[in-house]
Amino acid sequence: MTYRTWVATARAQHAVELLARQVPIEEVAVSVGYRSTSAFITAFRRITGLTPGQFRRIEAHDSALAAHDLSD
Repeated sequence: MTYRTWVATARAQHAVELLARQVPIEEVAVSVGYRSTSAFITAFRRITGLTPGQFRRIEAHDSALAAHDLSD
């Protein structure tokens, strides 16, 4: 893994934590070191295969399923 790939992966991992806490995407972008939201979205999609919005929708769906399973 190159240094550049390592940095991008580390940024994406931190972004995942922030996105899961419902931090606004614009704030996540700045927090993980991007100058623009569009650059962050492009980089996040390159690493994860999903846009931040898609990730959030999947995360919310999975959380709802987990909560439902716990109530059974």
